Amino acid sequence: MKISSAKIIKKLILENELNASELKDKKLLEELIQEQIIHLKRLSTRKAKIILLYKDRLNLFLENKYKIKNLNEYINTINKKEISRSELSKITSNTKSKKTNVQKGIYLNSLENIEIIVDNEKIQVNSILNGSIFINHLSKIEVNKDILIVIVENFENLLQIKKQKYLFEIYNKKILFIFRNSAIYEYLKYFENEIIYFGDIDLAGISIYLNEIKSKILNHSSFFIPQNLEELLESANSILYFNQYDKYKNLKSDEKYLENLIALINKYKTTVEQEVLILN
Repeated sequence: MKISSAKIIKKLILENELNASELKDKKLLEELIQEQIIHLKRLSTRKAKIILLYKDRLNLFLENKYKIKNLNEYINTINKKEISRSELSKITSNTKSKKTNVQKGIYLNSLENIEIIVDNEKIQVNSILNGSIFINHLSKIEVNKDILIVIVENFENLLQIKKQKYLFEIYNKKILFIFRNSAIYEYLKYFENEIIYFGDIDLAGISIYLNEIKSKILNHSSFFIPQNLEELLESANSILYFNQYDKYKNLKSDEKYLENLIALINKYKTTVEQEVLILN
């Protein structure tokens, strides 16, 4: 790892967030996002914040990826004009173990206690504020068919799901919220539960639902639409809509409610990002 990147990561650990422009290593940025170690919060089309989600998992990532066991010692040692191999070995891991994906699995949250079965053992998914439960991808998971599964696109929305309880009061069911990543599809294809996709209300979000969710779990899924949708669209920003339009201008669906949603988005020429639904 470059010393400049190491110093920025140290700053992120200390402050929990920083401007995305400060991390110049875009490959590293993408890796941290993909591993769900950080969340990239868009402030505008040009500005974004990096939010640290899990400090312990970042440390594990640094050790697995770069063999850095102690970031402070790594920075101090690399800053020296002369560095011996023995000094370098003290701050990096010499293990020959296979590089692992430290975050491969699924993230869960709930509005109330829900019992699920993981590897034949009962566990409780508890309502957590600013947190989630992580389950390794190798685990076998069983969920009662009566539980509604909501797939959440934005990790910040998953972490703060209690602040969005008002959106789901229309459902007379217990709800299990699951973050959308590549690991969820291995589970969803076996579940017979009703499934709702909860993402940005824009053309890109509908495209993700049609091509990623519905195409892989077939008929028992739907796209979540807030009851006050028109009010939200009326007061929303149009910048993202026009940024997306050329790519998704021919987007269509054979479901009437989605065709109506597409028409409504095109009418107002705005988009509703998922984060705005989080109550303060």
